[in-house]
Amino acid sequence: MKSNLAIRSIITQAWDSDPHYRPSFKQIIEILTNTRLSTILKDNSAIQFWQHNFPDKEVVPLEQFYDALWDTLYAKGEAPSPDRGDLLQRCIEAIIHAPGTKTDTISLERFGNLLHWYGPLQKDNINHRNILEKILDLLQKPWFHAEITGHEAEELLNTSGTGENFLIRCSLSPLAPFTISRLHVSSENQKSIVHHRINFNPQSSLYTMQYQAKSADIKLITVKSIEEFIENAKPVLGLKNPVLCTKFQSVFTSTDTKSDG
Repeated sequence: MKSNLAIRSIITQAWDSDPHYRPSFKQIIEILTNTRLSTILKDNSAIQFWQHNFPDKEVVPLEQFYDALWDTLYAKGEAPSPDRGDLLQRCIEAIIHAPGTKTDTISLERFGNLLHWYGPLQKDNINHRNILEKILDLLQKPWFHAEITGHEAEELLNTSGTGENFLIRCSLSPLAPFTISRLHVSSENQKSIVHHRINFNPQSSLYTMQYQAKSADIKLITVKSIEEFIENAKPVLGLKNPVLCTKFQSVFTSTDTKSDG
């Protein structure tokens, strides 16, 4: 790992017999800080964003984070309309905190989690959406449940219907930002819940998932987005009915409606 190599290099230099080749404390702190950033964020544009706006900070106020994020993602003249801007703001506010927590700050580690699921920070050549636009698109999907545990997913699937129901949830597996959980019914009418990890390759910006075909061969789904993944997975996994997620409905309901009175 890059982090291990960086630390090994510091140790080697610090033990150099010639004091002139030993790094200073300032250099060591700078190397360790950059190593920590790259280990947590794993996205060059996100690393530059945090270094530029919040140097030496582990936790920052949400208001400052939102302002810096907006300025980074939307150059002058490229900002979305006020209505869409408000919607994007509501979307990130809906997922900025881990379930059961609410503060007026965001940590470096939490930002790393959001990048793991919804990154990269900036648009790429494959999927022309930045992190905010990707969050918006996913929160609108009925099958997307964001941060729920495997146990919570199983409870939802077991109470959702007769079978072949499915949902997508966030995953903290290092290579797999998402998991598809589905209720399978065999030809003998036996029900079982199956979880498949959906991997993401940051170099190619493609999502992949292995599955076993009816011929017993191991095959691969390779797509540009989670939305495209669902369409490709439906025939091979037998997906039929999404387990509907309702917790983000208020995000897309206008709160600006005024009474005539």
